[in-house]
Amino acid sequence: GLPAYRVERFLEKPKRAAAEQFLVEGGYYWNGGIFVSRVATMLDELARQAPDIYDRLMQIDAAMAGPDAQAVLDEVWKSMPSVSIDYAVMEGAHKVAVVPMQAGWNDVGSWDALETVLEQDEMGNSIARGEVLLLDSRNNIVYSDKRLVALINVNNIVVVDTGDTLLIGDKSNMQRVKDVVEKLRAQGRSELL
Repeated sequence: GLPAYRVERFLEKPKRAAAEQFLVEGGYYWNGGIFVSRVATMLDELARQAPDIYDRLMQIDAAMAGPDAQAVLDEVWKSMPSVSIDYAVMEGAHKVAVVPMQAGWNDVGSWDALETVLEQDEMGNSIARGEVLLLDSRNNIVYSDKRLVALINVNNIVVVDTGDTLLIGDKSNMQRVKDVVEKLRAQGRSELL
């Protein structure tokens, strides 16, 4: 089988100086963001380390079989703390092992990264999903849940149509999506997130 090693300490996003020291010393592995766990183990860790998240998950779970499942999910999810599993669980988790692997990796956390894993047409357009009509348009990324999206003579944009929300932006400024999210939250429009 594959070798597995007990993790002495999990440190998410170490400061640059610490990361450089880890590289010099050796004996460290970098987290690729791939976690495997039994559900019970993860829930135990959440209950121990992030009880606010655990309690909300239990509220959602209790409502899942009932007629108000969607309403409970919508309401409770809005109040869920926004924290990654790395910080909420892994940094303080017990019984963690690592299985080293050599693999290509692309963290599809940005539009540029997403574009590298999508097929492109001869004009450099990437269709993540949906029906799209392109006329004289180059280097665009398009995602549409339901409607046809037609682009005419536009370049370097991202179009995301989820049915209730339409996002259009210049590819070079798509990191500002977080600003849109903040504005929607400030306006009490969490249902669109």
